[in-house]
Parts: sequence; C-alpha cells; structure tokens
Amino acid sequence: MMNFLDAVKIGGGIAVASLGWFAYDHYRDLVRDREEYRVQTERLLSAVETERQATQQALEGIEEWKRAYETLTEDISELATATRAARNETRRLQRMFSEHDLNRLALERPDLVIARINAGSSRINRLLECASGSADQQCASQDRSPE
Repeated sequence: MMNFLDAVKIGGGIAVASLGWFAYDHYRDLVRDREEYRVQTERLLSAVETERQATQQALEGIEEWKRAYETLTEDISELATATRAARNETRRLQRMFSEHDLNRLALERPDLVIARINAGSSRINRLLECASGSADQQCASQDRSPE
C-alpha cells in the first residue's frame, strides 16, 4: 500500500509534469504568435513602402502639373497680349481705311496704291511666317509693331 508521502510525491510529480506541459504549450503558442507577428510586420512594412512610393509618384505628378499650369498660364498671357495687339492693329487699320477713299486714290495714282499693296502683302506674309514659328534670324530681330 502506498503511504501518504508516496502519494504526495506522485501528486507532486503529476503537478510538475502538468505544469511543464502547460508551460511548453504556452511556449509553443508564444513562438507561433511571434512568427505570425513577424509575418504581419513584414506585410505592413511592405505596404508602407508601397504607399511611400505611390505618395512620391503622386507628389512628382503634382509638381509636373504645377509646371504645366505655369507654362499654360504664360502661354495664355502671351496669347492675350497678342490678341490685344491684333485688335489694336485692326482698329488702327479700320480708322485709316475709313479716312481714305481708296477707290479714288487707286484711280488717280495706281502706281502708289500697287506699291503699297505689294509692300503690305510682303510684310503680312513675313509676319505670318514668323508667327507660325519660323526660326529665321529675321523673325527674332523683326519689329512686329505696325508702321
């Protein structure tokens, strides 16, 4: 028969074995959780890097749009200036033509009218060539103001 001391030893052994088993089981859970956290951390770091790159690309896109906006604003300003100059020239020419009877002048002095028309046509053709983007030196140095 088993005495009390042997029963306590057996019970203590079972308790220590059970405690060891629970500790080992808890350790396995901790190792599994640690691995799961490591994988999640890698995923999060990868997602953060992807978002950082996307943000950088978006910022570069914004800068490109800003530059395009500035260029467009300058182009619109130049176009508005050219439009004002063209309107002023149109008004000047309308005023000039309304003050002169060109039919009478052409009948009285045809050589004078023909020379002026030819000179004006040559000048208009040259201005159109320069306005269309000619890289000729004469376009850069030509006075574009009306005579």
